Amino acid sequence: KILEIIPEYDALITRSGTPVKKELLDRAKKLKVVGRAGTGVDNIDIEECSKRGILVVNAAGGNAIAATELTLGMMIATIRKIPQAHKSLKEERKWERKKFMGIELAGKTLGIIGFGRIGSRVGVRAKAFEMNVITYDPYIPREKAEKLGVEYVENLEDLLKRADIITVHTPLTEETKGMIGEKEISLMKDGVIILNIARGGIIDEQALAKALKSGKVRAAAVDVYSKEPPFNPDNPLLDAPNVVLTPHIGANTYEAQTNVAVIVAKQVIAALRGEPVEFAVNAPVEDLSVLKSYAPYVKLAEQLGKFLIQIQPGEEYILKLKGNFSGAEKLLETAFLKGLLEKTLDIPVSIVNSRYLAQERGIKVKIEKEKISSYYEN
Repeated sequence: KILEIIPEYDALITRSGTPVKKELLDRAKKLKVVGRAGTGVDNIDIEECSKRGILVVNAAGGNAIAATELTLGMMIATIRKIPQAHKSLKEERKWERKKFMGIELAGKTLGIIGFGRIGSRVGVRAKAFEMNVITYDPYIPREKAEKLGVEYVENLEDLLKRADIITVHTPLTEETKGMIGEKEISLMKDGVIILNIARGGIIDEQALAKALKSGKVRAAAVDVYSKEPPFNPDNPLLDAPNVVLTPHIGANTYEAQTNVAVIVAKQVIAALRGEPVEFAVNAPVEDLSVLKSYAPYVKLAEQLGKFLIQIQPGEEYILKLKGNFSGAEKLLETAFLKGLLEKTLDIPVSIVNSRYLAQERGIKVKIEKEKISSYYEN
């Protein structure tokens, strides 16, 4: 039915179940903006929207609290064997107190891989449980962790060796796919507890199931899977011992759904009014003449960002402009940040949202200008 009515609409707000692909876009002659009520935009053809000048916005961060609280809930359920005890008493009518001996969070070391919106909130709450909290995230400044009373470690191996409980809160990218496998698990303490409430595919599910069966991993909690739903063939974790599994419910709270609805509605309204939007996934440059005039420099700035993130990741950069770049400074900065960030995040990075994403991660770019180049105009 949506294919029949879409020609009359200027805006479309969707969740993950509605594909916004070429078939729909071919009919959407008046469409100006697509709003995703959530973070992921896998169901939206970003390139096709961009070609048609259709702005795509999302509700990044609207479900951060929900995912944070589920992480803490899964952690406690796992260490105290709450699901197993519930099943024993209610379904099997057994009174097995000795069988469900657990451990305490207090005094344990929690290792958080990824210290963004969710990871940082998990860290703050874990400290309330009297845990020692360490984090590894090469894309945030050390100061962000230290201000929250969390120890920043320089490499993943250090975290894996020290943590009693490990929780992952990174996006799924080429860099993070399969980042926890057999080798990484072998470095962990015997009896470690592992949680993945982030993205399926970050942890090798075969390796985790094997470690659960051997006892190397005491227990695990998983909300996301490399293939969802995790059937046909069955995910190996379905038959693994000492694991708490949930069907990707990280964002499933009434509050989170209200948050993402309100955020995306405001974004769409602002876009239709021609006002700035905070969570733009793609967007044309306001002054297209600037983009056209400086296209070679925009491409160069982006390539510099891609190069620097590989050889010298950090939080402060200096971008030197020699010559006449009047009106293009912001464009070149955002292009540089786009190159810097796009391979480290699992959400689309554009010249519109790259500055905001960088600000969130404490990354700063200082522009230094010289009006006249020694040899060339630019």
